[in-house]
Amino acid sequence: MIIAYKPTLQDLWFRQQFRSDEATMSYNAAWGGTIPFPDSAWKDWYDHWLLHDENKRFYRYLQDPETQNFVGEIAYHYDEERKIWLADVIVASEYRGKGYGSEGLRLLCEAAKANGVDVLRDDIAIDNPAVGLFMKAGFIEEYRTDEIIMVKKDLKQSPRKIIVIGSPGSGKSTFSRKLRDKTGLSLYYLDMIFHNPDRTTVSR
Repeated sequence: MIIAYKPTLQDLWFRQQFRSDEATMSYNAAWGGTIPFPDSAWKDWYDHWLLHDENKRFYRYLQDPETQNFVGEIAYHYDEERKIWLADVIVASEYRGKGYGSEGLRLLCEAAKANGVDVLRDDIAIDNPAVGLFMKAGFIEEYRTDEIIMVKKDLKQSPRKIIVIGSPGSGKSTFSRKLRDKTGLSLYYLDMIFHNPDRTTVSR
């Protein structure tokens, strides 16, 4: 489990550190890789993104509450030129493969929806495997070019409940698990709710 943490100005050492790490920024290789973030830039950046966001920008660290370690960042902003909301999820290389990216994207979508964002997008480099992360979180491909894949998620129409019905052996469980992975919805088997392990009916 991770949380979305609002960093202080002094906490920006972490952003400076992972933006200068080649492994973490490998996804950005087509646009130059690492991104300098010198101390002298911290205050103006912090004022713009966290103190005076004008409801057009959102930024948080991803933090493991047990270890207190910062493991990545999530953000979104309004692109004035294209008139769209763009997402950003980065997990530091040493923390990848632990599910933090999926959880961070879920937290970001929740925050965006709570703040009135209807549709969230990201333009992902064509060779970036993170596109799979977005697809599993319910994003769909809107279009692609030779350089990027544009994905989007409609935050207004996220389903709250889906009932899967079918005859025995028709593939309900397999389909339901894939649906859970795609939408992020919880999965409940009615047999496990209404019946005991010996198939007798649970007393109500």
